[in-house]
Amino acid sequence: MRILEWVLVLVTVAATVLMLVFPKRRAITVGILTALVLSVLLHGLINSFRVQMIPTYIVTLVLFITLIIQLMKSYRGDRYVQSVRRPNRLSRIKMTLISILVPAFSAGSIILTWLLPAFTMPEPTGTFAIGTFSQHLVDESREETKTPEAGDKRELMINVWYPVDQKAAQGLPLEHYPSELGEAISLVFGIPSQVFSYLDTIPTHVAQGAEMSADQSKYPVLLFSPGIRSARFQSMTMIEELVSHGYIVVGIDHPYTSAQVTFPDGRAVSYQADPEFATSAELYQYNVEGIGIRADDASFVLNTLTQ
Repeated sequence: MRILEWVLVLVTVAATVLMLVFPKRRAITVGILTALVLSVLLHGLINSFRVQMIPTYIVTLVLFITLIIQLMKSYRGDRYVQSVRRPNRLSRIKMTLISILVPAFSAGSIILTWLLPAFTMPEPTGTFAIGTFSQHLVDESREETKTPEAGDKRELMINVWYPVDQKAAQGLPLEHYPSELGEAISLVFGIPSQVFSYLDTIPTHVAQGAEMSADQSKYPVLLFSPGIRSARFQSMTMIEELVSHGYIVVGIDHPYTSAQVTFPDGRAVSYQADPEFATSAELYQYNVEGIGIRADDASFVLNTLTQ
């Protein structure tokens, strides 16, 4: 969990305890409300909200509503009167439920954020900083076989990651993980993509549009073709490490077999599941053709690099 996520969880637990121990103290009610609002705002603005924290958000919302109601009741009279009534059986049941549910919901957020953490990428060990640009490529020599309209050409999206001088990269804003990575993870594991919506808040060590290093006259080039239902951004730690040691890495997304490919005009092409086949021979032939398409994509990218 990130620091402000811990703060929000601890504030909700502390607020619950104070609300149960001092249910009729106006100053404490105002203080609890202020702490809740500030912790939620700081968490949302700095960390950003994410699905894993929903149990704590529910507790926070219930506490907020309850405290507002208490505060409104306190202003109906001329003064805040301390209740002298002894807690009845129903009140004891409510207190018991609150005492059980709030820690349980808080534990739920802790477990979910532990299972799906907001990680930090390791520092690359090489001497170069890392730059990148994306490019939309159209292979006019090949028709797209997956689109319903005849005559569509094969389109690709690539990213080129390349070495940059450390001084040239200083002060430049760093790229964050793109949403396509969350789509890929969602598709592979069958988990709702909203669970990974926080990934685009995680910074990489890559600077957009930085000038390429002139330290060497040429650099070795590696093509990176991700697997089925994957994305060209999925192995950023490995890509950053390679580029920091003087490699150029070109990541290729293959429309209809990559998880999701988003083109500059906003079109998004998602993974298309394989059809059913009556025989294993038909499936084998289909797979051979699919591998051929990917190989042709790689050859086209390689032939286009000098442009």
